[in-house]
Amino acid sequence: MSSLTTLLLQATISVLCSLLLIAVLRLPLTRTLRRLCPDADAAAFWWAYASAMLVGAPLALVLLVNLLAPGVTAVDQLRAALLTSLCGLLWGMHLLGRRLSAYVSVPTARTPVPHGGEAL
Repeated sequence: MSSLTTLLLQATISVLCSLLLIAVLRLPLTRTLRRLCPDADAAAFWWAYASAMLVGAPLALVLLVNLLAPGVTAVDQLRAALLTSLCGLLWGMHLLGRRLSAYVSVPTARTPVPHGGEAL
């Protein structure tokens, strides 16, 4: 397999993994952004930004790993591309989750009321 073919296959693997995750996140993330953002334009911007980052960051990592490991077999390069892409997606999800969690309020735990009494 030529170097160019391997590189294109690695990039395709990365982009397909990203698109699969974006497809899974589309509805819940869109709903969350609509609730958190001041208007629809802001929500649309942050959706586009998150999507671009979930495609661009893993792809950049795959290309970097490919650049740093030129003498590796094609199968090992594809394995590294998949692993690097998944690590990039997990890192992106972690950053996205951290950022969004700052705006999501968690309900406080309520103390159970004893039967026939008032809450303490």
